Amino acid sequence: MNNESLKSKPATGIFYSLMLLFAVGGLLLLPIATSSGPSKQGWWTQPIFMPALTLSIIVVPALILCWRHFRSMRANPDLRPGSRATRVELWQWLKPVEFFVYYVLYIWLLSLIGYFLSSLIFILLLSWRVGLRSKTWMLIALLFAITLVALFRWGLGVWVPQADLYELFPKDMRIFLMKNF
Repeated sequence: MNNESLKSKPATGIFYSLMLLFAVGGLLLLPIATSSGPSKQGWWTQPIFMPALTLSIIVVPALILCWRHFRSMRANPDLRPGSRATRVELWQWLKPVEFFVYYVLYIWLLSLIGYFLSSLIFILLLSWRVGLRSKTWMLIALLFAITLVALFRWGLGVWVPQADLYELFPKDMRIFLMKNF
């Protein structure tokens, strides 16, 4: 392992701090989140034991990494919180959040407009967002959405909750949509 791989990036201190915060928070919540089992079996069988062990194993390296990172911040101004390098790295970390929001919207739309329409919107939006905007790619996205519905709903028989949109249709049409889309 060379020295380059050991150098901290600007925003990694934030990640190390969050890792430490979640692990310590988890340790503090363990007495509230767990209850003790029968004492005859031994301390290692108690429900608190494995989570406490796991979180403690996370706390130790998180403390070491935080200490090393904050020590190296003093020597290197590029690692300081207000530096341009830190802002650029944080922006890179936030980019995936956009796609997570798309997925959350997709899950939310499932109960409103149904599996097929929400999948179609999700797939078309992702295709457009990643730059596949030509008619060919949009057609491929449409065919993929149809294939997805055919595979999961018709081929595998995966159940999907009834969409609120289906309530607007007459009874026979609603039953057809609930079974197929």
